Amino acid sequence: MSTDLPTTTAIQKYEPFSKNPFTNSLLKDRSYTHHTRDPTPNLDPNTATTTPTSWQEMQDGNPFFRVTCCCSSAVQATLFLSRTPTQSRTPSTEAEAEAEAEGHLLLHVGPGITGQTGIAHGGFLATALDEVCGNLVAVAGLDGGCGMFTAQLGVVYRRPVFVPEGGTVIVATARVVGVEGRKVFIEGVVRDGDGVVCTTAEAVFVRKRAGDSAVL
Repeated sequence: MSTDLPTTTAIQKYEPFSKNPFTNSLLKDRSYTHHTRDPTPNLDPNTATTTPTSWQEMQDGNPFFRVTCCCSSAVQATLFLSRTPTQSRTPSTEAEAEAEAEGHLLLHVGPGITGQTGIAHGGFLATALDEVCGNLVAVAGLDGGCGMFTAQLGVVYRRPVFVPEGGTVIVATARVVGVEGRKVFIEGVVRDGDGVVCTTAEAVFVRKRAGDSAVL
């Protein structure tokens, strides 16, 4: 296990997850790398509640998830864990290495993410899945330094994610299942604080074309 920010801030980010048996088991798994800073370039969840001071900061800082969603009533803490096959063994091919990357986005959330009373909003769960997929793509280096677009995200809501007044922990997981040219195929899952699968997804991310970040 490794972490990129062993500070008081990191300890505070770990606290809600170390208290939950399911997420604590992930924390103790030494095959995962811990990212207490956002692995996506230019993003840092440790400053998520800081109001951007310029349009450029809003453009560079993923403001929807890292500013709008992050507040005392909604996303209160996040921690991203990643694992690639090269951390535990040597894959037989580069394609095999790409297709086995896995990541978990741990989220401590409050009632601000609910739609119906006490139930997580489906749009928020889709956002969490998109976020964990993007983080995994960045960590695995699958964007070739050009960045990625979400081309498809198909979500199936299997069980409600209950959010009590005092908040709860949920985990969004992404696993790369294939790479074809500029396309990356990913499977996603959202589990509640007990580790029960509540939402599943299939996503396709497309690497941006070099020199033209606005074209798929």
